[in-house]
Amino acid sequence: MANRNLYMKEYRKTDKNKTWVKNYRSKNTVKDKHNKQHKKYFKNLTEEKRQRYKVYLKNWRKNNPDKQLKNRRRHELKILGWTLESYKVQYKKQKGLCAICKRKFETLRPDHDHKNGKARELLCYCCNTGLGLFQDNPKILKSAATYLDRHNNG
Repeated sequence: MANRNLYMKEYRKTDKNKTWVKNYRSKNTVKDKHNKQHKKYFKNLTEEKRQRYKVYLKNWRKNNPDKQLKNRRRHELKILGWTLESYKVQYKKQKGLCAICKRKFETLRPDHDHKNGKARELLCYCCNTGLGLFQDNPKILKSAATYLDRHNNG
């Protein structure tokens, strides 16, 4: 992993057209609106206030882990256009089961289309991450399934 990090650091330095930024941002369009609002707010703060705010947040998160988790969940849902109520309705509809692996979980993550930000169903962390790593591409997923079948039956 360290080699990859070093490689990416060098690549970013030498990439004149900043294609890595364009590629990264095109994959994260859902969060762009939120990031712009956040940057606008912090741009107007003085350095002293910014540092005090960071210290305050760090202490608050340390002292309120349960609230921090709840706030983070609500924030993630808001970015994807979900409400806590719609999440609960979908959770009950799926009976607490991941839409892909059908295992039961206490909390599931809302899956969304990275191109248009449209919400899909609730997935467990592993399935949601797996889809992301396969770039939400059905061809790659089918190829991976074929690969596993070929090597599991041999």
